[in-house]
Amino acid sequence: MRLSDIQEYFLNLSSADNFEAIKLQADGVIQAGDPADAEDFLNLLSKSLAAQGNTVQSTNPQMYDQYEAMWTLLAFKAFPTLNSDDQENLLKTRFFFAIQNGYNPDAIVNEFFLDYQDDSVVKNKFGIFVKYLLSNAERLGSNTVEIEGKKYLPELRYWIQDYSKFPSKTPKRGSVERLAYINQSGNVRSLTQVYRQALLRVLKFYDDLVNVDRPKKMIDEEDLEDAREDMEVLAQAWQEAQGGNVVSMPQAPNQQVGLNIDQKLQDLRNRVGR
Repeated sequence: MRLSDIQEYFLNLSSADNFEAIKLQADGVIQAGDPADAEDFLNLLSKSLAAQGNTVQSTNPQMYDQYEAMWTLLAFKAFPTLNSDDQENLLKTRFFFAIQNGYNPDAIVNEFFLDYQDDSVVKNKFGIFVKYLLSNAERLGSNTVEIEGKKYLPELRYWIQDYSKFPSKTPKRGSVERLAYINQSGNVRSLTQVYRQALLRVLKFYDDLVNVDRPKKMIDEEDLEDAREDMEVLAQAWQEAQGGNVVSMPQAPNQQVGLNIDQKLQDLRNRVGR
């Protein structure tokens, strides 16, 4: 990703055209980039918001909220590359906000298993993340959470605490135990369906951190690219055997995203005369 291609758009975050251009590139990084790309983009956006955030917030609060969501999703995409202080801040203060904006925390679990082959290292890191999560004070819902006769604000830490105390036939909880809690807990009854789905994602992440089970199959981007190239070779051989009729292979998802974004950025440049 070449940030130099879009740096001009960060000079004026209040511009609707600039926002559209930045969001297009950010979406591509979030969907198909890697953590290092996301960190580069995050740093550029952070500097721009630090300088212009107050202006954007006062003139266009809705746009500012979208920048905040964009920043958060980029931060979680870059999570494995961030320092421990940043990781702590994200899990304590922005985890639920990220989920509300479409983030799937499975990405963190998968990335760490890809980065570290030693499960003891992963277990140590996940143990630290659990502590951060158990300090999260973001609110999920509006009614209090009652735990062992005491009422607490509906903060993420208390939802996790309530879930951990819910009766379970196995200490290693999974989807069955999570659904039982969602369907049977008195505290959950007051939640909307949207909040219940969000809580399920929170609890799955918590269980994944506690259980530390390496997925049976982990495929990284290089493996996918190698497989795609092998398919192209096989397809070419088959085409030659059939008389040379060429059938084009579909592009990889990251290539499709990049081409789409480049075209849209060029359209924007033409529209504003750049």
